[in-house]
Amino acid sequence: MYDCYKQANDNRNTSRDLASSVVEVASHVQTAVETTTQLARENAFQNHLKVIDSVTVETELQGYLKAKNIEFVEKFDILSWWKNKAVEYPILSQLVRDIMPTPVSTVASESAFSTGGRVLEVYRSSLKPDMAEALICTQNWLRPSFYQFKAIKFDEECEICEDALNGTIIF
Repeated sequence: MYDCYKQANDNRNTSRDLASSVVEVASHVQTAVETTTQLARENAFQNHLKVIDSVTVETELQGYLKAKNIEFVEKFDILSWWKNKAVEYPILSQLVRDIMPTPVSTVASESAFSTGGRVLEVYRSSLKPDMAEALICTQNWLRPSFYQFKAIKFDEECEICEDALNGTIIF
């Protein structure tokens, strides 16, 4: 997930850098040779910044994990802490902004995915039909069937074998 955010951040920085270089070039009236030389320098500088950014981005997660833990505070606000650390951890703070507001469900997983006594309708299910079908089929495949795995007593099994040997039972 971190890599996805890193790529999105790199794309955003690239488009911002390209827009700023276009504005800068448009504001200066220069000859074609000077403009080409300047663009070549800017592109080289932008490539250099990308290399530096990729090095710092790769170490951002490692730096966060290696950072010293903060002291326990009774009324600690994690969202405010991440807001303050957004400059230090830009990609991780974006990731946290997307994940932290996600509500945590207190429903037991058994009741959430149980199909007994429920009718799945469009209005009652936010799952796509393919996913609901896959979950129900998987549940049925994984749950042992009573008839398939019925425990047969040893005496009954011996009687069935003897009847089969005597020819009284036809398979």
